[in-house]
Amino acid sequence: MKPVKKALLLLVCLSICYSLIACGVVTITTNEPPTLRVSHQGSEITADTGTYSWTVKKLLSGHTTFADSVNPAELVKKSAPLIVSPKSSLTLNFDRKPKTIEVSIWHKNNSEKQSLVNGKIEVPAAKGDFVYLVVGTFEQGTVSYAFKVTVN
Repeated sequence: MKPVKKALLLLVCLSICYSLIACGVVTITTNEPPTLRVSHQGSEITADTGTYSWTVKKLLSGHTTFADSVNPAELVKKSAPLIVSPKSSLTLNFDRKPKTIEVSIWHKNNSEKQSLVNGKIEVPAAKGDFVYLVVGTFEQGTVSYAFKVTVN
């Protein structure tokens, strides 16, 4: 094939691919769930990724990965906690914005839903070690995260 014909064929193929992506026929996603970072007054930790289902779409196919994990307290057992003062505010920072976010706090084998306001949660007034469970729903799937907080 002549170089001009090869270049023209390549240009046509690239144009078709661009059109499919621009029209939303092809969705490009990453293979891994987003990361969650939790920050407080200049300190930051990365939450541990727990159970998730994550779908990667390709041009004519796709696949879903399912991952299971231990409970949140076990998941963060060896992780460093974020050390904060009572009633402090924590900011949740995702690599990609989830559609929905649910937050629960674990303390002494009890779980309680927490309010999330503008991507922030307030830690308890009581001192102690707490484990947070965050569940994010994204276009590609649902991901759970866990992190530890020490209130002192």
